[in-house]
Amino acid sequence: MQSTFARKEVNNIVYLLKGCRKSDTTVKCELVIMNKATERGLRILASGYGSPSTIVDSTGKSYVASSIDIGGQSHPHDRNIFIAPGIDYVAVLTFENVPEQVTKVPLLNVLSDERKIQFRNVSFSN
Repeated sequence: MQSTFARKEVNNIVYLLKGCRKSDTTVKCELVIMNKATERGLRILASGYGSPSTIVDSTGKSYVASSIDIGGQSHPHDRNIFIAPGIDYVAVLTFENVPEQVTKVPLLNVLSDERKIQFRNVSFSN
């Protein structure tokens, strides 16, 4: 996994993009999420209701996440978890049917607690 280590902090939660790996037409983006406040619930949306997590290619085409995995539990739509402070939670968003020629995207949108966390200029490793 390429180490881009882009970091965003929203509402005392740190989102660290470790990188995205592409295999054929599947892209997996790994994030580390850490809560800096008191224990609370967190919901990350892959697809389904409302605005999904997406990657957007250079032509503006969006690819919706097909699943979210947090703590070894995967779900096609979303994951609701309680996150304790000071612990790194690994989350993996999977995107399918991304054309082989797409090797980087200008935008990754992660929908977390109804907020869009955006990472720019994300390259894929093999």
